[in-house]
Amino acid sequence: MVATATLHSTGPNVHESCDQIGNIHSFPCMPCINQPDYHREKNTVDDGGINLNKMFNTAVARPVARKEMMENEDARKAMRKEWLGQHAAGVYDFSVVREYDDVVREAKKNGEEVHMARIHGMCVEKNYQLPKGNPSRKFKGRGVLLGNQVKNQFWEAAFFQDLGNSPATFEASRWADFYGCLPGHGVKLADAIQAYIQATLTGPPCWLELPEDAWPDDVDFRKFRRPVVRLIKALYGHPDSGTMWEQHCDRKVRELDFLPVGEEWPSMYFHKKLQLLLVIYVDDLKVAGPEENLTKGWEMLRSKLNIEPETDLGLYLGCILSKGSAKLHDGTPVSTMTYDMEGLLKLSVEKYLDIVGKDTKLKNVSTPSLPEETKKHKSRAPCPGNPKNKVSCPWCSHEFDPDAPVLYQTGTTGEDVSSGESARGKCATCCQRSHEVVVRCQDRKIRLT
Repeated sequence: MVATATLHSTGPNVHESCDQIGNIHSFPCMPCINQPDYHREKNTVDDGGINLNKMFNTAVARPVARKEMMENEDARKAMRKEWLGQHAAGVYDFSVVREYDDVVREAKKNGEEVHMARIHGMCVEKNYQLPKGNPSRKFKGRGVLLGNQVKNQFWEAAFFQDLGNSPATFEASRWADFYGCLPGHGVKLADAIQAYIQATLTGPPCWLELPEDAWPDDVDFRKFRRPVVRLIKALYGHPDSGTMWEQHCDRKVRELDFLPVGEEWPSMYFHKKLQLLLVIYVDDLKVAGPEENLTKGWEMLRSKLNIEPETDLGLYLGCILSKGSAKLHDGTPVSTMTYDMEGLLKLSVEKYLDIVGKDTKLKNVSTPSLPEETKKHKSRAPCPGNPKNKVSCPWCSHEFDPDAPVLYQTGTTGEDVSSGESARGKCATCCQRSHEVVVRCQDRKIRLT
């Protein structure tokens, strides 16, 4: 869809040539006339009888239904631990418990904006892709604010600051891995404990209705018809909680002389004195740098933020990281970083077999990825042309005929598509990417490099 929009914006000539083939359509637009709304049934089974509800291979945190949570002791303990943790962190102000109607009436009278919301307890099984017994596979409880149901005192949809947040990119994480692979360097990981509720909530006052199991034992909430309490911290689910945590975290690490790398690298900091690189992805922290400075760096961070003890490389953002060593073909020793997602791939295969049948035969392959084409691969070689006119390209070492037309072969139909131009003394392999842009307008089945 993005490619279609790009072609459409380049001019009418490109768009018209693509329409003649009939494979590329205009970018969809919203209707300009009133149309009656109608109910759309949810598609649960496709034409082949496959249950679409089972196809969630990347959801590595398994939702736990309330019935299972009440029957499973570990799930109940995880949920209770969450509520007690929120009480200890001062998320709610239990010193003032009021009636819902009184808060709304007072806000209308004084002309003040207040937000009225509800809290919901949810439980998941984290790292479900890992085998049972793995310490990283565990139940996790969360008390979250239902952000889509927040109303103001007039029972209208509440407006928020809508500040937005910018967590670190995966490229930043890879840079930290690279920095930790340098001689004498290392990498450590840690999680922030209940990260969001370390930040204070700003904006209009927010009053909450809590589930019964979330109330502390020393508060008699049953004497109220509809009890509410004031929200103090940036609780999960609040539309602005992510931004408030990011601002809180940014302010604290700056106080420790961890300075931002740049605007194009959000949530990535560097300590010049200790030579430490810090990457923050929501509540996951990664520090890389000289081995002798890592412990001091984590102690500094722990003085400002509530962080778990740091650990060596392991599970990070659903991927198992491990540092190793190898030797190049000339014997040069190098450090390596391995990204292992075998558990998720095994779970994906199991889900696939559940859908298509356990008796389906699968062939063994060395990698789930398609083989990469090197510059020596035959599919990247230009049209041979006249053997007598062959010259060698100084860039990619392919031999080609400078006067031969440039041909490309589609990966689906096996047909050759010609650009109608000769190589004009240039190697087609080096210019292949630019030619494919032209060819893609003529045949959408062109093989992408």
